[in-house]
Amino acid sequence: GNQAFQECAHAATLRIPSTLKLIDQNAFYENTSLLHLTIPASVDSIGYAAFMRLDTLQTLTIEDGPTPLHFDNGRGYGGEGMFGYDHHPYLKEAYIGRNTTTPYSGLFGSNKNIRKVTFGDQVTSIRHDDFRYCDSLHTVTFGKGLKEIGNWAFEDCDSLQAIDLPDAVETIGIGVFEDCVGATRLHIPTSLKVIEQSAFRNIDGVTELVIPANIDSVAYAAFMDMDGLKKVIIKDGETTLHFANGRDYGGEAMFAFAHQPQLEEAYVGRNYTSNPLFTGNKTLRKVTLNNVPNVTIATFSDCTGLEEATLGIATKSLARQAFYNCQSLTKLTVLATEPPACLDTNYWLFNNVDQQQCQLVVPEASVEAYKAHDVWKNFFNIEGTGIAQTRIDDATTNSQWYDLGGRRLSAPQRGVNIVRTADGRTQKVVVR
Repeated sequence: GNQAFQECAHAATLRIPSTLKLIDQNAFYENTSLLHLTIPASVDSIGYAAFMRLDTLQTLTIEDGPTPLHFDNGRGYGGEGMFGYDHHPYLKEAYIGRNTTTPYSGLFGSNKNIRKVTFGDQVTSIRHDDFRYCDSLHTVTFGKGLKEIGNWAFEDCDSLQAIDLPDAVETIGIGVFEDCVGATRLHIPTSLKVIEQSAFRNIDGVTELVIPANIDSVAYAAFMDMDGLKKVIIKDGETTLHFANGRDYGGEAMFAFAHQPQLEEAYVGRNYTSNPLFTGNKTLRKVTLNNVPNVTIATFSDCTGLEEATLGIATKSLARQAFYNCQSLTKLTVLATEPPACLDTNYWLFNNVDQQQCQLVVPEASVEAYKAHDVWKNFFNIEGTGIAQTRIDDATTNSQWYDLGGRRLSAPQRGVNIVRTADGRTQKVVVR
């Protein structure tokens, strides 16, 4: 009941029995000697301030259970923010074995001391704001059953080391990991389809970003200001990836220099909608577009450091200014057997590209067609690949791989490989 053990300041241990269902308001308020708290799976409801001001508490365990644990209302009374810093200044670690609910949220919000959180496999949802501003939180382990993470759930957890989302997650909210500047690893699961706005904004420690083939939509600013990002991989896929509009918010020009000032390499394995995706990135050195039929307007415009680009066999057309002012471009490989056309009359495709020095590599049988084509004829050095049936591969297939000497490889190597597919076909493959 209400205030049952309030201010039992010298109680060092607390055992809550598995018969208990309700812990009423203020029940254990100001039990200031307690170090460890375990809430059994039988408890359904916790009143406001029930565990407020447990000033010495270091570990919290919410035991596994199939039913949600409901915390009562009241920001100032420990419903919202029940385990926040003001009420538990020494809390270091928490295990959460089931879903929790509050009328608002922010159950652990602004706790400045908590360092480690583990979720059990029966947790399917993490509420919005629950760990917002927990700036000492460095380790979060998610359970296998997690499907949903609410808005800003981990925003500004700037000590977080890794974001490893399990492959059951279907929904993540706005700004869910925004400003987690210390994270060095980001795993986006194959179960996810939409990445909401600012979801991974300002994560400076991640150097490689992989966007899986199942992602349909990326909202504006989702990957904006990832200042340490050096490589982005958009995995091969048949569906179009939609980037939200808005140049200033990282939809249009999502990977521009202003948002990704160290990006060096990009692989785009499917069609996309955004104009222009990489424009003005000064550090980008190497790009590959595979399964992209139409290179959109100004995709690489003003990428003045771009040295090497590869367009896959599916390329059919380029829009105006696609490679405008790519002053450092020295090698352009186009694997399409039919020379891609330009969608615009005033195309400015290769303005300020040194077409006398830039090597254009095309399929062996198509060299003469490229030399005669209006879009490509100004390249002085047009050469054939010398390899039949060339394709780009993302090095993730289960085929058998060999080097050019016929030696079996344990994994594909960058460059030219010989691959034997499951149906017995053998061909040479360029692995980027």
